[in-house]
Amino acid sequence: MGLLDRLFGTRADHHGRHGRGHGSSPPPTVAAICPGCTSRIASTVRFCPRCGVSVMPMACTHCGASQPAGARFCGQCGKPSQP
Repeated sequence: MGLLDRLFGTRADHHGRHGRGHGSSPPPTVAAICPGCTSRIASTVRFCPRCGVSVMPMACTHCGASQPAGARFCGQCGKPSQP
C-alpha cells in the first residue's frame, strides 16, 4: 500500500478497480485549530469534540464586529471580550 493509498484510503478491489472501500468516507476538512485545546477542528462542527469549546465566531459586545471563537480582545475596537 502506497503513501497516497494510506492517506486517502484508496485501494484496489479484487477486480483491480480502485475506490475508497465499502462504508468509508473522506476525512473531514480541517478548518481551524480549537482555541481551547489546540485540536484540529473539522469545518462541519460547532463545538470542539475534545474539550467542548465553541468554535463559532461571535460578535463583539461593544462594537458588533465579528470575532473568532476564543478571542480575548476585539480586533476592531480593542475592548476585552465578554464571556
